[in-house]
Amino acid sequence: MGSGRKLKIKESSNDRFKREDIQSSKPTHLKFNLSFITNNNSFCYQNKNFKDEYKVSLLNRIFELSSEEYIKVLLLSKNRGLEFIEKSALSKAIEFGKFFDSADHRKNFSGKMAVFRLYPNNNPLPARVFGQVIQNVFYILYIDLNHELCKS
Repeated sequence: MGSGRKLKIKESSNDRFKREDIQSSKPTHLKFNLSFITNNNSFCYQNKNFKDEYKVSLLNRIFELSSEEYIKVLLLSKNRGLEFIEKSALSKAIEFGKFFDSADHRKNFSGKMAVFRLYPNNNPLPARVFGQVIQNVFYILYIDLNHELCKS
């Protein structure tokens, strides 16, 4: 997990980048961050059932979703793109990276969980990846291989 320290932009006489340019940058594509994923072995990449082929599929889905503009990803069906659900729709309260809730970027959180399917057709399994999207960054919090996190 993260160290909880904030990165500071170094002041320098280098004119390649201006502080304002860096801070006002608006990403157009979805980015992914795994820094805050849960330590719960049932819902993380350390799950003994999370086979190498599933890990490759996760990487392929991340590549697929991040290669399109975010606005286009939002227009995809929930089978191929993102679905947003209320946090109360989760059947379990599972802890994730403790620094996530205290981070400054959380001020921009909509309150909904973002979900994408590892396999859009649920074959070979109905796996879902849960997280939160803040400023076009998908913070992956849980990997649910058997669709256990959502209430039926």
